[in-house]
Amino acid sequence: IYDAVDGSGGWYTGTVADTAARSHMNVTFRLPSDALTDAFVKDTEPGAYERQVERLRASPHYGERMAQGWLDVVRFAD
Repeated sequence: IYDAVDGSGGWYTGTVADTAARSHMNVTFRLPSDALTDAFVKDTEPGAYERQVERLRASPHYGERMAQGWLDVVRFAD
């Protein structure tokens, strides 16, 4: 999710919309809708990223993503 280290020794994450899209792809392997991206960009409270990740992990798409490897094993076991 992090692109590079900035000059101050902290992480540089690009734009907020990029962070939303990358986290969505990493957790669910799907692109976020415009509404989800806008909601993430407008959330300026501390912990916005953590809330987004928890929301994504609660979605059924996360379960599909996590089961993908096991489904591949079962398919090749036949």
